[in-house]
Amino acid sequence: MTHPSPRAIMVDDLYALKNIVDVQLSPCGTRIAFTVVAIDREADDYRSTIWVIAADGSGLESFTRGAGKDAAPRWSPDGRWLAFLSERFSRSPQLFVMPVRGGEARQLTTLERGAGVRPTRRPGGAGSGVPGSSPGPTTRTTGSATPSTR
Repeated sequence: MTHPSPRAIMVDDLYALKNIVDVQLSPCGTRIAFTVVAIDREADDYRSTIWVIAADGSGLESFTRGAGKDAAPRWSPDGRWLAFLSERFSRSPQLFVMPVRGGEARQLTTLERGAGVRPTRRPGGAGSGVPGSSPGPTTRTTGSATPSTR
């Protein structure tokens, strides 16, 4: 078997690289969520999407899509939801949740400077927490059509 001669890494090679980061095992241990980070050459920026795969390596699915940055997936205690950070509607990351079996992402925060941290579970597994959220004026969704300022 002939191996190609080693060569230096070229700039174009960097655009082909994809990094898998922030791997998270589901509470039942049967599924894995992770973030794939790549460089978008045209936008001159990084893009990231969340993927889910069965722990046995089957059933790879793109969980999020689009040209934005989706990252930091975290499973709900029952494994039915994924919380994640996204810049889909702004340049600052906000906290979203989405059902694992499909559906629309629901935005949980509207922080002026972004959530800025990975989502966590509150003690006892109740609800999502955003520790260390960026300071500054914030709005939060109250379930009504109009966000409230706090």
